[in-house]
Amino acid sequence: MSVSLHLALSFADAWESVLLPWFETATPAARENRAPVAVVTPYRSHAQLLRKKLLEQGISLLGVRFFTPPQLREVLQGSHTPAAPLREHLRLFLSVAANRCAVDFETAGSTEAARIARAVARDPDALLRAIDDAASAGATFAELTSPALGEIAR
Repeated sequence: MSVSLHLALSFADAWESVLLPWFETATPAARENRAPVAVVTPYRSHAQLLRKKLLEQGISLLGVRFFTPPQLREVLQGSHTPAAPLREHLRLFLSVAANRCAVDFETAGSTEAARIARAVARDPDALLRAIDDAASAGATFAELTSPALGEIAR
């Protein structure tokens, strides 16, 4: 199995020098079922454009699968791997948790912690990246941060 990445300055350049020649050699292998052919495009609209251009050239797409990155992640995870939560869901959960913690901190009279929690609720991305960094370093975020942020992340 070979994997390749090609970069081009424009679609027209890529079409003539990379895409069309690659599809001309890869699709017969897909039809003969020798090897799976997967094409990853950033957006579905790019895949639709490629399909249209390939069909105009008379190239069969039988056995060729087009994926966007989220679709490819689902396929590669398979049914036995626990699903990784989407980033958008993590942002939402963190924002909701921060709002709840802000209310709890205000009730307890901790105004500084409540301000921190409100800031996280408005924009949870920075805290989410910090949690990811701590996890990739092999530590828990609660060990490395202030009690207020540790409570939100917990």
